Amino acid sequence: MLFYRFHDANGPTVVITNDITGVNLPKSESVWKADGQTEISERGGLRLGVNPKEIIAAIEREGIFVGSVRVAGHHSIGQ
Repeated sequence: MLFYRFHDANGPTVVITNDITGVNLPKSESVWKADGQTEISERGGLRLGVNPKEIIAAIEREGIFVGSVRVAGHHSIGQ
């Protein structure tokens, strides 16, 4: 599946979304920078330390997946 990746210019936060415009990105004290397209397959390897099925499920449920390039794992917007 094709998604779009953004990163926080001043931190380790990465967001993967199905929205090319990034309109659904969470608020940031910094600026979101577009990293371009990324393809995620349910049968692929870990991304940001997370099973790709979990990433796809989060995007289908919330519109975005939020992760970190420093710490493996993710959190939902409400956490």
